[in-house]
Amino acid sequence: MKKNPQGEARMVSLEIPDDVDLLQAAGRVAFAHGQLEIVLRMTVMSLAGLSVREALDATATMKAYELRDKIKKLFRCKTRDESAKSKLDALLNKAKRLSDKRNILIHRPWAKDPQGQWVVKEEDHAWGQPPSVDALNQLADEIHQTAIELNTARLSGFVKGVASGSRK
Repeated sequence: MKKNPQGEARMVSLEIPDDVDLLQAAGRVAFAHGQLEIVLRMTVMSLAGLSVREALDATATMKAYELRDKIKKLFRCKTRDESAKSKLDALLNKAKRLSDKRNILIHRPWAKDPQGQWVVKEEDHAWGQPPSVDALNQLADEIHQTAIELNTARLSGFVKGVASGSRK
């Protein structure tokens, strides 16, 4: 229920948006986050010296935050290089921030208020404005770019150097 200006509760109608642009933008966020999660899993693979199958099996039930924690632990076991640790922390903290933002924007109930306007449940349990298509598309782009940055570090950058190098 949404409160009117007098503080009285009023009903909202739980519905799924049918706006194609909005659904496309939300789908882009979901796809980009799926890419970020597979890159996190493959980073575990690279740092632990696992095969693809072993890494996927080992991380199958892990959430994004657990993958980030595992990566940090594995990385810290392989290097004493504070610069490399800081680079990894920056990337993983960026990934966390974006995952948190995705969760806030996507994993909330959507509804229509009595005037037919879309509303979403806020953290304080009030109904508020939904994210815009532009905001969702921007988030998808940021998540995708972060996945590319981490994957590049894993395949040819500092993560690869730590994963394949000697302990410094």
